[in-house]
Amino acid sequence: MEEIIVRDGFVQTEREGQIFDEGPLAPDEYFYRLARRIADLEGKELSAEEPQIKVGLPDGSRFTATIPPMSRRGTAINIRRFALKRMTFEDLMERGSVDEEAVEFLKEVAASMDVSVVFSGRPGAGKTTWLNAFSGYLPERAQVSCIETFQELQLQVPHVHHLVVEENPRVMGEAINTTILRMRPDVLVIGEVVSREAVEYIMALNLGIVTHTTIHAKGARLALTRLESLSRESDIPWEERREIIGSCLGLVVHLAKEYDEKTGKYRRFMSELLAIKGIRNGEYDTEVLKAWDGEKFTPLKAGREIWRGR
Repeated sequence: MEEIIVRDGFVQTEREGQIFDEGPLAPDEYFYRLARRIADLEGKELSAEEPQIKVGLPDGSRFTATIPPMSRRGTAINIRRFALKRMTFEDLMERGSVDEEAVEFLKEVAASMDVSVVFSGRPGAGKTTWLNAFSGYLPERAQVSCIETFQELQLQVPHVHHLVVEENPRVMGEAINTTILRMRPDVLVIGEVVSREAVEYIMALNLGIVTHTTIHAKGARLALTRLESLSRESDIPWEERREIIGSCLGLVVHLAKEYDEKTGKYRRFMSELLAIKGIRNGEYDTEVLKAWDGEKFTPLKAGREIWRGR
């Protein structure tokens, strides 16, 4: 089970990308009290003045709740389950999410510690799953620092410096800044870029630190413009931010989630592997190395020559 969804007392579950109706299992008042109780246990307020919370549960699951008056039709709850088993690239290949050629390429990228990678996609597309799988091929000798607001990453590195910080842009930004300057990581992994921590992310890129992260975006190129937008609070001019992203970020792995009418299930897969080659005439110079054409994955282009030359 991947997610539990509650809307006004009606419960649904998501399993293997498919939504199942479990029915009205309890009155809305029950789920309202449940949300309040979880908020109390975590030392957070859930009230009409503070009608929304997001907390980590003891088993690692992510609990999000919204109550009236913000939620107009009763209590709304989403519980994103924590995966006990880290999915590997081999698991993703078995599911048809990627082919062997792309996997071997990404393994080489991870092992090189030369290229910063962004995993992009809509919510639920599998960005964290892919970052977990990718991290399994970082060298054991690597000094890796990982920062996230909820512990979802399971990095398979012997001496990882793993921080779980308060979901606050300022706190996250300070944690990234301190880690960059004081912990001397070879590789920095940021669980997700969602706010002004994008400023520190760009700073890490500019300092030459290999940095991997995830971001919500509709497309691979749109992930680049979203990074620009999220970092707009920086004192760095827009043109310079674009130059840093174009010069220092190597790859975007864009992930898709589409409904398959044949199976009646949602399918998650790599839809595009995009190389960023730099800036040309003020715009990102990119090349699609591999993509899903609707029926199959296209052959890999000469990506190694692109990223090895960066």
